[in-house]
Amino acid sequence: MKFSNTNDVHNNGVKALVYGIAGAGKTTLATTLPRPIIISAENGLLSIAGSGIGVIEVENFEDLKQAYQWCVNPTNQTHFDSIMLDSISEIAEQILLFAKTKVKDARLAYTDLSDRLIDIIKDFRDIKGKHVIMTAKIESAKEELTGVTKYFPSVPGNKLTQKLPYLFDEVLYLGVKTDPSTNQSFRFIQTQPDFQVAAKDRSGKLNFTEPPNLGLIINKIIGVQQNG
Repeated sequence: MKFSNTNDVHNNGVKALVYGIAGAGKTTLATTLPRPIIISAENGLLSIAGSGIGVIEVENFEDLKQAYQWCVNPTNQTHFDSIMLDSISEIAEQILLFAKTKVKDARLAYTDLSDRLIDIIKDFRDIKGKHVIMTAKIESAKEELTGVTKYFPSVPGNKLTQKLPYLFDEVLYLGVKTDPSTNQSFRFIQTQPDFQVAAKDRSGKLNFTEPPNLGLIINKIIGVQQNG
């Protein structure tokens, strides 16, 4: 039996899943995090070139496990406060490609991927004292009865896609709209669900939409007073 206090929840860091269309700027959100490192399987880091953020590149499941071990090493933990896995969709796809080379039946690769990836996602999520942000691609599905198109985070495999949002306290949708008065596009983060978009905020401290700044969102959740 373990005794803890609800005040310890904020000390464990904010755990969030962020998803959106390609080109919306999910990777650039890393620059708004407090002292981040990035674990990446993507080549799309040009948008944050020159930011000075450390990057751990992964190509297969062994790389991902080694990245986790690096993150939980107390010596390494002095160098960062936030971890971004960018993106969990791309990481899963890389792992799936590797897994398919090891089995004759591709269906076995999907089953193996889901089970192993859920476990490692939980491991990263549960790193104490660090904010953990995972980005994901977006998927859409049109409901036959209503004709409404729904949007939700996407990863390979139905099991993982269905379970992924339940693994996080915060599921945030990064969207882009155009201001009709200026014809200028702007980004926003949606924190609550509507009839089309999947999102959630278990903290109950966020507005329906927030600026695309994860540092500000984290401070809101943990109760840090903003300047100005």
